[in-house]
Amino acid sequence: MLVLLLDPRQLGRARRFVGSLAIGVGILLLYALAKQPLAIATPERFAAIGFVERALLTQACLAAGWYLLRSRRFPSLATVLLGLGLLRLVWFDLLILNPAIEAQAVGGIPLFNAAVLHAALAAFWLWTLPAKQAWRAGAALLTIAAALALVRQATHGSLLTGPVTTLENGGYSAVLLGVALFWLWRGITAAVHDLRIAGLALLTLVTFKVFLVDAAALDGLLRILSFLALGIALIGISWAYSRFLARPAAPPTEEPQALAKA
Repeated sequence: MLVLLLDPRQLGRARRFVGSLAIGVGILLLYALAKQPLAIATPERFAAIGFVERALLTQACLAAGWYLLRSRRFPSLATVLLGLGLLRLVWFDLLILNPAIEAQAVGGIPLFNAAVLHAALAAFWLWTLPAKQAWRAGAALLTIAAALALVRQATHGSLLTGPVTTLENGGYSAVLLGVALFWLWRGITAAVHDLRIAGLALLTLVTFKVFLVDAAALDGLLRILSFLALGIALIGISWAYSRFLARPAAPPTEEPQALAKA
């Protein structure tokens, strides 16, 4: 089949269909071969290396699709590989085999562990693709997932299963606030509209979380201090945001006019 596809004179109108079928079969074959080295066959082995194996296969799909799109080669295949990688990440890692629900080791090193690196690297692939709203929205969601995984792993260790602690809950608010402020700062200084909107939206969600969830776990003076600190932070952010937006645009240079007169 590959020999026929290499000759543009072969297959006629069926060439596109046969090519798509060949690509699909090739991906399945590579997937079957990639599953062989680790050979996960027992629950104990799945708990030990299941997440790492799954992350490596997903990252291989994402990296291949990213490379093909960046180099502008085989855009259809690139989109299929990226879509397959994102589907694997959402379906397996976030839904049916989420390591926070199903016990799977992700590594004991804070920040440099499979859970954080998997989500962060997936976000990196999407952030660095040619600007499209769908890719950037996915990158923002994966960045949030990486931030949440960072806090979860820091409080639970290699196995992410277990209840949410008070310290962990506060860590989620802190790390999401940091992401929101970074997006807001970057969106304003670089004039990136969607990043600024994403920062404002995430900041709003964090504010509601602090008022409705975090403060409920505090009593007396601590609750008052948390509200005071949050109020001061919001006032400062509002002041900085309005100040940046109120800056006048830079006046146009006179060089184009001089060239036009010449």
